[in-house]
Amino acid sequence: MTQLGELAFFKCTILETVTLPKDLTTYGSGAFAECKKLHEIRVSAKNRHFQSIDGVLFSADGRTLIQFPKGHAITQYEISPRVTSIAERAFYGCTQLKSVTIPTSVTHIENEAFCRCRQFTSIKIPASVTYIGDYAFLNCRHLAYAEIPAGVLHIGKRAFYGHYRPLICGRRGSEAERYAKEEQHNFHEEAEVVLSRKELAKKLEKLGFEHEITDDSAAIVKYTGSASVIELPAGVTEIREEAFINCSRLNFITLPKSLKRIGEAAFCRCVSLTSIVIPDGVEQIEDFTFSECLSLTTVTFPPKLKSIGERAFRECVWLKSVTLPDSVTSIGALAFRGCESLAELTLLNSLTELGAHAFANCANLTTVTLPDGITKIGSGPFAECKGLTEILLTKENPHFQSIDGILFTADGKTLIQFPAGNPAPPLRTSLKRNAHWRFRVHRLSNSAVHLVSRYSHEHRKIRVQRLHSTGSRNVASQHK
Repeated sequence: MTQLGELAFFKCTILETVTLPKDLTTYGSGAFAECKKLHEIRVSAKNRHFQSIDGVLFSADGRTLIQFPKGHAITQYEISPRVTSIAERAFYGCTQLKSVTIPTSVTHIENEAFCRCRQFTSIKIPASVTYIGDYAFLNCRHLAYAEIPAGVLHIGKRAFYGHYRPLICGRRGSEAERYAKEEQHNFHEEAEVVLSRKELAKKLEKLGFEHEITDDSAAIVKYTGSASVIELPAGVTEIREEAFINCSRLNFITLPKSLKRIGEAAFCRCVSLTSIVIPDGVEQIEDFTFSECLSLTTVTFPPKLKSIGERAFRECVWLKSVTLPDSVTSIGALAFRGCESLAELTLLNSLTELGAHAFANCANLTTVTLPDGITKIGSGPFAECKGLTEILLTKENPHFQSIDGILFTADGKTLIQFPAGNPAPPLRTSLKRNAHWRFRVHRLSNSAVHLVSRYSHEHRKIRVQRLHSTGSRNVASQHK
């Protein structure tokens, strides 16, 4: 026999022991789940794919815990620190277990892994875990409390659902809070442990940080370790320039509430970083801070954030949405340039300044609404956004106007941005609508000239000449 299907011997209630043969290569999830008398799963010594340790089934390398037999005599179990993954249905229906200690080596808890472990009263998920699957702790009847670290990036549907919904404890803005809200659990914000300066210094050294600590501040100067998940201790107030630059293994970092500043390029080119929750005390995201974080998909911005620096999120190619708080007044040049997956953009009325090429090359943007408060727009803020069909403004904006989705100054004399995805006819309509002598539009921004020129070349209907006189560009129309 080479394969054993999932739930193959489910609820075989009188089965007490089983030996897996040498040729078995595939073990379906929960193959011996709910076998209430099964106290041991043995494996042939010649099998190269699985091993049994104290009657518990593991992968041959010991990194995946596959099946804990329901009839095992112990009531408290400590998982081996070699384990990185707890397989689907690994502890399904183990009603005799009162507690399981999950080590900091574990990163994944798969679907239904602890489903129907009815004597659990609380569970602490270690900081190393990034994934909790669907129904992972479903129907753990007496589970009253679940502590979930900020490093968890995914919690599946009804992962902690049961007769009573347990209290979810975690960080504000984390996946734990999202899950609690969506699944209607009570949520408790995790309290940070305050350390003395001596304790903080010792902990930072142990974690691999070069640091500077004074009476009123604690700065991370450089990270010298190689961990994939990091939790900065409470008390850290500053992350210096380039502190984590090129930390390619860093997958997630928990930033403390005490943090006030993140320096330039602090996380630049952390190519494995998938999400970040920026603490409330941070009011500025400096230049290049998260530039080229190629795996970054979500960012939670603090409520008092005032500005985003130049190239702060440049080429974060998997960043899908940006919702800025109603406190941001400026977005620097090239801040989100090359965020190819960005499809949702929310800009609120506090924004007054949008830098040059701020959202250039964001191919998935289809429409953008600029807020009423905006007073200054740099050249080509949405240049080369191939999917962008229109840039919208409300009629109340005194500085700019949108005609057929094309962005102009309020007086119509400067065409600021022609959306790259805008169909051809509206351009001619917009120019004719602004007719005054030949054209009322007498100056185009650099990026607008480039886009109109390209359009003209393709359609042979409008020719744009760049004439230099008194430092300005004049546009004339010629029709063949």
